[in-house]
Amino acid sequence: MKGLSGKGEDVWLLPFWKAGSVSEFWRLWNPPFHAKLFAAFRFVRRRVRFRGGLGLSVLSAFALSGFLHDLLLLTPFLGMQFGLTIWFFLNGVIVVCEHYFPPRLGPAFGRVYTMACLLGTLAITSIVARAFNP
Repeated sequence: MKGLSGKGEDVWLLPFWKAGSVSEFWRLWNPPFHAKLFAAFRFVRRRVRFRGGLGLSVLSAFALSGFLHDLLLLTPFLGMQFGLTIWFFLNGVIVVCEHYFPPRLGPAFGRVYTMACLLGTLAITSIVARAFNP
């Protein structure tokens, strides 16, 4: 199988720490999964002739991915918490917003912005998860 780089190898992790936006971060995090999930949601949208737009597909993909992470990583140890589902969904909201309002930052400020968004959504998730799971 050809990798996404076109060089013939599978590329599972690209330099995500160089991302200048949250959407770029997620594209670099796990390229094969990103490509397969995007293709699956595009297929479903076309199959059912859904005209809800790309934003809903992106939010669905992030929520589903977060739910699967919760199910596989947290449930065996903590019970179902939905913390990762919330975090992934919030990141999906940022990705959709960046699609319509792309951040125009230099490389250094882009990295700071990306880390601030990721850590900010993590803080919000922590607050929300504590409120619903006392």
